[in-house]
Amino acid sequence: MTTVSLQIGNGDGKLSQAQWHAFVVEMKRLVERHSAKVHFFGAPENWREEQNVAFIFDIEAASTENLKSGVTHLRKHFGQESAAWTQGNTLFI
Repeated sequence: MTTVSLQIGNGDGKLSQAQWHAFVVEMKRLVERHSAKVHFFGAPENWREEQNVAFIFDIEAASTENLKSGVTHLRKHFGQESAAWTQGNTLFI
């Protein structure tokens, strides 16, 4: 199983609060649809100047490219330059 950390943000302030909300909701739906199990979904305090959200989840190899494509689509749709994707093999020690 592969574990992924996906981070999105609005540090550039391009998104209004309503747009940021829509971006987060759509990304959460996308991750939940493609992942095997979501371990964490969270963000810093809502009054912070820079807005960001992190997802940590397990994903099957067959779903990885579809999810990456979906993340890219949503990122572009909401005018964001990047999303951080870190993945690795899960080891139980």
